[in-house]
Parts: sequence; C-alpha cells; structure tokens
Amino acid sequence: MKEFLSQIFTVAFSCGIVFMIASVIGYFYPPKKLNAWLGYRTPASLLSQERWDFAQKFSALVRIKTAPILILLSLTGYFLPEGKYVRMFGSLFLIIIWVRYMTVVTEKELKKRFAK
Repeated sequence: MKEFLSQIFTVAFSCGIVFMIASVIGYFYPPKKLNAWLGYRTPASLLSQERWDFAQKFSALVRIKTAPILILLSLTGYFLPEGKYVRMFGSLFLIIIWVRYMTVVTEKELKKRFAK
C-alpha cells in the first residue's frame, strides 16, 4: 500500500515535467491561429488574434517559470502521512492550484494589456 500511495503522488511530479516540456515547445512554437483544440483557450484569449498570440506566449512563460515549483512541491508528498487518499488528494490539489495560478496570472495580464 505504501508503494501505491507513493506512486500516486508522482502524478504531480510527472505533470510538472510534462508541463515544463510542453510549455517550452508552446513558447517557441505557439498555435498560430485561434482554434478549439490546442493552446491557452479562454473567452478572453479568443476575442482576437492579437489576444490569442499574446496569451499563448505569456501563459507558456508563466508555466515555464512555475513548473519547477510544482515539481519541487510534489516531492513534499512523500512526507505526508500515509492514508488512503491523503497523497492522492495532495497531488491533485497541487496540480489544480498550479493550473489556477497560471490562468489567473494570464487573465490579469490580458485585461491589463488589452484594457479599453
């Protein structure tokens, strides 16, 4: 059981690594046109091509800067008490907070940059 719980917490670690790689790729090769499948897609980023282009680069940069923090914080899961769901929810919590942070920062920057 202990091994299983340790493996669950590696989800946040793995996500941090994958997000870091995907963000570097997304920064250098962002989606060129508005689309429903790839890139940073929120109502604010989909309003114009200029907003879309900015949001792709900016959100990738935020992810690149914060993915190492997610990776480091994921390692703290090995110090959480053993319990059936403690580490699993800890891992999911880290990922959700990280994604939420990236979204809030990017949306604030979109509003600031494109304020009328």
